[in-house]
Amino acid sequence: MPPATAEKKQRKASLAENISAIRKTCDSILKLMEGQYSAIRKQLQSERKLKENTRRANRESGLESGIKKTMATARRVLAPVFDLLGKIINFLGTVLLGRVLILLVEWLSKKRKSKIKYKVL
Repeated sequence: MPPATAEKKQRKASLAENISAIRKTCDSILKLMEGQYSAIRKQLQSERKLKENTRRANRESGLESGIKKTMATARRVLAPVFDLLGKIINFLGTVLLGRVLILLVEWLSKKRKSKIKYKVL
């Protein structure tokens, strides 16, 4: 019987070693799975943020394009009014410039006449 007991002890030692090896393997598998889980979670979070930013940008561009369309329509509607105001302002500017030119010519002619009087005397 002694040889049988020695054989059982070897099995128990090898069984403990096997269990220890299996435990180490399971621990390494667990670490790998935790790493994969965190990587997948980070990727999903970044994709979610990207999707939110894209959605926000699209919404903003939609609002801006609505404002641009409204402004373009308002410009088309008010174009005749602005054209009329532009013509009035242009006319007034021309009249004022003409008046200044006439006053300048009169002033220069008076100055020249006074010089001529002094030369004759």
